[in-house]
Amino acid sequence: MSVGNLPASASIVEQDVRVTCQAAESPRCAYDMKLSIANTATEAVEVQLTQWLLLPKTTWSIEGSESSASSVKIPANERAVVHVRGDLTFENVEVRGTRSDGWGGVLRDPIHIRHFLLAKPSTQRKAFLPVLAPSPKVTLVAPEKYDMAHELGGEIAFFTSVVPSPLPRTGGPFIGIGAGASAKEKSVETKLRVGYEIARPSWLIESIAVESDFRRLVIAPVVEASLSGGWSQAVSLGVGAPVRVTKDVNVGVRA
Repeated sequence: MSVGNLPASASIVEQDVRVTCQAAESPRCAYDMKLSIANTATEAVEVQLTQWLLLPKTTWSIEGSESSASSVKIPANERAVVHVRGDLTFENVEVRGTRSDGWGGVLRDPIHIRHFLLAKPSTQRKAFLPVLAPSPKVTLVAPEKYDMAHELGGEIAFFTSVVPSPLPRTGGPFIGIGAGASAKEKSVETKLRVGYEIARPSWLIESIAVESDFRRLVIAPVVEASLSGGWSQAVSLGVGAPVRVTKDVNVGVRA
């Protein structure tokens, strides 16, 4: 919602916002914003609502008046109360962290930390209303399943919990190469590991990898529980079942 300029002698001194959401597949929320406009001049001032309220599909009413006038005339040193009504428009935005991590404060899932070029970050639904008075009062009524909340800043933001994905989150491929010493054969072995990762839910990463020292082949499915706090912070604990593919097939356990 955007607003135009009020006359110089008029100012919004109180803002009371009530948002009511209906149960549906996604949040459907309507707002009723009560604004108290004060005129500090020694003469009456007229506020043109059609020029001041610039958002389409917004309706308004003047408290104490039965007419749907397009303007309100405020006597000298008095106030007028205007109700502005409309629907919140939600959009999906990246989930933001509560502390700075040096990369814009974006709170990213472990799968996105590992595959930030391919994996998409978690999102939540947000809608905004402008802050028009020094200390706006906000009341939010919504079904529990939306897990909705609001916060005050440069705008009044209404947001849901993280939007769950109906499908596993695509991570991406990984590749590793290294070397290891073999005490038995008294040699240094070159090892190669190639695999792919997905996540469902966001904190549980499933992967399958093929490992080889160019003589033996191991197929290793792994499941990891992982937590993250920022761009490069991820701690995980996993378990796997490596299958060695040689003349004889051997199955092991890896943690």
